[in-house]
Amino acid sequence: MARITFCATPLSSLIIAQPLISSVLMPDAQSPAPEANHAWQELCALDDVPPGAGLYVPHEDWDLAVLRSSDDAVFVLHNRCPHAGGSLSSGWMKDGCVVCPWHTWAFDLTTGACPEAPQFKVQTFPARVCAGRVEAQLIRPNTANRAD
Repeated sequence: MARITFCATPLSSLIIAQPLISSVLMPDAQSPAPEANHAWQELCALDDVPPGAGLYVPHEDWDLAVLRSSDDAVFVLHNRCPHAGGSLSSGWMKDGCVVCPWHTWAFDLTTGACPEAPQFKVQTFPARVCAGRVEAQLIRPNTANRAD
């Protein structure tokens, strides 16, 4: 279930975002629950991500994709598909999933699971928009792949 988080910003500049898929994991990996000690990391301006599209965002040693739905929900995920390494930020959103442009594998935007092969997942991260900036809690599980 998605967790909604508010930031200390006037409500007029706040857009609530859903968690997004982030770090690619091998089969059966699970996304950890967010913890209070994980600081929100600023990734990009909301305006940098066109509605209905994705943006590649390198952040520290993370290889991230930020996706924005047509209704301004924001999702953050690892940019590499666990199937063949395709760039998920270059994919498209369909039926609550991001679709890899290489072989059309889909991954649920809230759970990270592939509907046709749920043992394959990408890690989801809590995401939000504060003052026009996309932020995420980048929580590294023990088995997450990092950008090389």
